[in-house]
Amino acid sequence: TVKVTEPPKRQAGIKVGSVDELVDRLKGLGIAK
Repeated sequence: TVKVTEPPKRQAGIKVGSVDELVDRLKGLGIAK
């Protein structure tokens, strides 16, 4: 189960158009597996 929570502060320049894109970015940052 992937738990998606809003970050404490938004990172400038990062915009996501969908949950899949968000998860993909999190994977890229090493946050999600």
